[in-house]
Amino acid sequence: METTERNKSEEKYKRVLELAPDGIVVIGSDRKIQIVNVQTEKLFGFTRDEMIGKEVGMLMPDRFRHDHTEHERKFIEKPKPREMGIGKELFGKRKDGSEFPIEISLSPIQSGEEGTIVLATIRDITERKKIAKELIEAKSKAENAAEIAESALKSKQQFLANMSHEIRTPMTAIIGFTKVLMKTDLSSKQKEYLQAIKTSGDALLVLINDILDLEKVDAGKITFEKVPFKMDLFLSNMFHLFEIKIQEKNLELVKEYDSKIPAVLVGDSIRLQQIFLNLMSNALKFTTKGKITVNVRLLNENNENATIEFSVTDTGIGIAEDNIENIFESFQQATSSTSRIFGGTGLGLAIVKQLVEKQGGTIGIKSKINEGSTFIFTLSFQKTQSEIELESKELVLDNEIKDIKVLAVEDIKLNQLLIKVILDEFKFKYDIADNGKIAIEKLQTNLYDIILMDLQMPIMDGFEATEHIRKKMNSKIPIIALTADVTTMDLAKCNAIGMNDYTAKPIDENILYKKIVDILKS
Repeated sequence: METTERNKSEEKYKRVLELAPDGIVVIGSDRKIQIVNVQTEKLFGFTRDEMIGKEVGMLMPDRFRHDHTEHERKFIEKPKPREMGIGKELFGKRKDGSEFPIEISLSPIQSGEEGTIVLATIRDITERKKIAKELIEAKSKAENAAEIAESALKSKQQFLANMSHEIRTPMTAIIGFTKVLMKTDLSSKQKEYLQAIKTSGDALLVLINDILDLEKVDAGKITFEKVPFKMDLFLSNMFHLFEIKIQEKNLELVKEYDSKIPAVLVGDSIRLQQIFLNLMSNALKFTTKGKITVNVRLLNENNENATIEFSVTDTGIGIAEDNIENIFESFQQATSSTSRIFGGTGLGLAIVKQLVEKQGGTIGIKSKINEGSTFIFTLSFQKTQSEIELESKELVLDNEIKDIKVLAVEDIKLNQLLIKVILDEFKFKYDIADNGKIAIEKLQTNLYDIILMDLQMPIMDGFEATEHIRKKMNSKIPIIALTADVTTMDLAKCNAIGMNDYTAKPIDENILYKKIVDILKS
């Protein structure tokens, strides 16, 4: 009766083994194969008769056989509970000699004086390895893509920095000497011509500012000032910039200003100027006859804020309806011939849209071919009871700041001459150094109150020189960067190496003087 029951139990056990999805091998205490299931035959290509009675090492390459046999022997002699069911990854070898990755889990099923009988579960993990490899490759590709994107961003920033420098360097001299000449005795015609040069220079600076601001928007680093200003005075100055060009094209400029607009508002007048410069330049560019109308009206207000609607309407070439939706995209113009005929980069309207929307405003356009276009945007400004003083264009010297000696580090001769003119106006003494190496040599033999440091120079640039001054010379002398590279990347670098402040080229002497005074008084 016991034999019959045992036989039934063994048959049931064998049926379970046959139905198992993985290869099952029963290894006796003599480390020989006793039982295999049909899945083991499929995995390895051996028949049962070819496997039973052989060591399990026959199912793996020679390089794994010794380690596995030793591991199996120790397990049979003294099984470790923590290893039960834990899979070990290695390779199996088929009858035809081909190899494939497998996972083997050992479990004791019977222990006695002669040793332990072990059940080995063998799983083909080819597909799992393939998926793991694909995941690793995908991760590697993603990391490479991220590296490429980061490298592209750095290249873009470097390109912008270089381009900024290349444009601003000659503009520093052009605008700077124009300002110097305008302070001398001139005839009305000469003043008119100089104003035209300055207006053209300012227009070029708008272009570089557009590009740099677009980079800042992409990087999420654009900021807006909250400064009181007079809207009517702001617009008057804006219109003055375009007077000569409007006269040259024989156009009429119509100004419509709502008297209900509060006298003083708080906002970013510099960004507003940038928006208007682009829209007015755009209107002038595409209008050959007729008029340009600027309308500024109070849309609504409460105790704290006033929302103002601005519109610039021209009688120019207009924009086709199917092109209007793309007009605010970067590097886009209404048609492929527009840039060829009228010039321009297609950046202006893109940055206008960004500058308006980042301040919570809205912008739109109405246009008809051969009739003209109207750009309308709205912005909210804080109301204030503060009175503001009109800024004087004349430089006012601080009587407390006397006997100042400046080391100006600049490699371009024209810019050196301009700096000399500016420092003479400040009534400062100065020395000029052509590069950072010469500046360091001068610092070793002379005393200075402050350094004006250009960034891009041959032999030793401003970054290297400042780092040497701070770390090797342990000097805390104030350093103001004179930089044409006003990208976020370079400004962060200026701060990191210990520069006290910076001023962008072309140099505004009022701004530079204020920065010098503030630093020396602090």
